Amino acid sequence: MLLAARWRTVALFFLLAPLPLYADWLDPLPTFNQSPLVQIYGLPAPDAARVLGYGKWSTRVSFEAANNFLSVANNNESLELDGETHRTAVTIKFGTRTTEWGIEIPYLSHSGGSLDSFVVNWHDAFGLPQSGRQEAPFDQFRFSYTRNGVERLRVTDATSGIGDVRLLAGWRHSADPAIDVALRASLKLPTGDAAQLHGSSAADLGLWLSAACASGSCWETVGWNAHAGALLLGRGDVLPDMQRRFVAFGGAGLAYRPWQPTVFKAELRAHSSFYGDSDLKPLGVTGIQFILGGTWNVDKDIAVDIGVTEDIRTKTAPDVSLLVSVRANF
Repeated sequence: MLLAARWRTVALFFLLAPLPLYADWLDPLPTFNQSPLVQIYGLPAPDAARVLGYGKWSTRVSFEAANNFLSVANNNESLELDGETHRTAVTIKFGTRTTEWGIEIPYLSHSGGSLDSFVVNWHDAFGLPQSGRQEAPFDQFRFSYTRNGVERLRVTDATSGIGDVRLLAGWRHSADPAIDVALRASLKLPTGDAAQLHGSSAADLGLWLSAACASGSCWETVGWNAHAGALLLGRGDVLPDMQRRFVAFGGAGLAYRPWQPTVFKAELRAHSSFYGDSDLKPLGVTGIQFILGGTWNVDKDIAVDIGVTEDIRTKTAPDVSLLVSVRANF
């Protein structure tokens, strides 16, 4: 009886104790569209509305598995994306007196993967369309694009290697004490192999604003974040005559913190098309994704992010992407 009373006291303490003020509990989940024809460019994970303070460091290791299945065609074009993309990225950032600087080094692999049966069951569980996936053989691998009878893109052998490295920067920019705003930039370098869809073979420059409610203006358990920006794309080697030079992107999310270490997150992301002169939906229309997940704050300096991403505008992003990310500040 005494032991049970002690456990009830501990449980009551965790339910009623004031929530710790983790400044980054509102951070968006660190993911972006992992379509093999999109992730080669500099589309950023939006990042926090607060930059690191002077002398502070942050490291993050993220792993994302994205499962693709689509086959579309018209009189002139056909596109098939059937396979799985795994992206592991190490990000290191540090704060100076005025600026946050960082670097992200990704490692990519494309293969048949092993998630096809999971995705079929996931779609069945939530009543989502299968688009013929359940009739196709599982865990095949083929990325190809044909135009006017000429195969312009073909990757059918499993590949792995370094992707395009990104240099990162951020500046605090807020005139309103109720809102945290950071101006952020990224420069993607052509370090990945374009023939294997590990990169685009060109540099891309991204610039965006990340915003969130400031600690004193959020509700105690609910907050929001948002971001918007644009990409200037260098002319790469992947469908170069179809590639756009400018891409707009943005998104918004809600965070709900019901108890001390745990934050649930729901986010919406969108970007304009990366390719022009195509009537195929995966290439020529705006991509929209919905992300559901959360953050577990191990302590004030260590956090684990978990997320599941769905292409709510079908065929503009992978059917399902699974994210696990660990971040440590020091």
